[in-house]
Amino acid sequence: MASISFKITKTLYVAGTTFRDSKTYTEDSEVSLETTVAGSTNDQQHELEVDVSRMEALFVMARGGDLLLETNNSASGSRDDYLELVDGVPYVWSADEVTAKARVEGGDPGYLIETDINTLYLTNAGSDTVTFVFYALMDSTP
Repeated sequence: MASISFKITKTLYVAGTTFRDSKTYTEDSEVSLETTVAGSTNDQQHELEVDVSRMEALFVMARGGDLLLETNNSASGSRDDYLELVDGVPYVWSADEVTAKARVEGGDPGYLIETDINTLYLTNAGSDTVTFVFYALMDSTP
């Protein structure tokens, strides 16, 4: 199976100084979704299978406006994870961040998305169409 790589670069400019770090993550599969969400759309549904225990890196972003991302839907109507996506602000996560947080805080390291995903729901309360981007780098080995 072909390998897929995500390169995550983080940069901070402060007081004339640049701090930059970059790391490449490589696995054998990805789950992705790029779509648009029209203005005044509530719960636009997308089937998307993500096993968080196999996720190595994640990139989520809304462009053109804010979006609410919710995952899954129980019989009671409640959702598992909620992310309020701010226009143009990427949410980037890697397995290294979980490891680092666990070392510092101990106990449950926490994840950006904590529950396996089978369905995404996107809500756009604004009037403009918003572009939504979701890329998860996955290890598909059982």
